[in-house]
Amino acid sequence: MRCLAWALVCSGTTGLATAQPVKCHLSYGGAQRAFVVQPTQCAGAPVPLVEGASFAFKVLNLAGGDAPGVTIETQTRWDAQLQTTHKAQYQAWESGPTRPNTPYGFTGLQTVQGAGYTQPLQYWCERMLPVAPLITTCP
Repeated sequence: MRCLAWALVCSGTTGLATAQPVKCHLSYGGAQRAFVVQPTQCAGAPVPLVEGASFAFKVLNLAGGDAPGVTIETQTRWDAQLQTTHKAQYQAWESGPTRPNTPYGFTGLQTVQGAGYTQPLQYWCERMLPVAPLITTCP
């Protein structure tokens, strides 16, 4: 089964590769949290995993469609409005199975600091293989 999954990832067949949960690790102001993001078929804007006085952190784990993969967005508050500070997109093959002993998963350790803020937000995400996905459908 492992050979089949690897062959699908390498061949560009993304159904299996994108239909896996993603676990993101977030650190800000000395606090650390981890979130599991299930795959979805809905390409709309995701609800923030965290939204505080300073920032919002969003992850979209899209299974199938025209652009399967993972999109991560960090927004910081400026003049009482959330503005995108950092946005990264990982195609299905980029966010495929994380190799053993690879620090900081498929994103690497990312540091984001909004204008006017003294503390940076750090995050990294990894695939949760071989966990069975719970693909959410659109309403």
